[in-house]
Amino acid sequence: MQMNDFEKAEDVLERVTIAVETLCVAKEDIRTRLKMAMTSIDPLLGRPQDFPTGLEEHARKISEAAVDRDSIDDDTAEKIAQDIWSLFVNLIKIVRPGRD
Repeated sequence: MQMNDFEKAEDVLERVTIAVETLCVAKEDIRTRLKMAMTSIDPLLGRPQDFPTGLEEHARKISEAAVDRDSIDDDTAEKIAQDIWSLFVNLIKIVRPGRD
């Protein structure tokens, strides 16, 4: 059965929310927080077709940027964290339209 964009957004939102929470509240440095956050969304990022229309490339970009997590510097980790936040915001806009 084919899922529509709303269903896809709902389906991936929980894991992306966990990643965002980890990035925001964990006490470790940004690179460690990113590694922790990525564990919750790695399975999703490997299947960009499971994301709503228009967000597949966003998911692919995050996945590709975070491939070599052990050698990422702080600036790159911050950029990837911002991309995860942006993905989260876009998913929220699909699941809860009108709450910008």
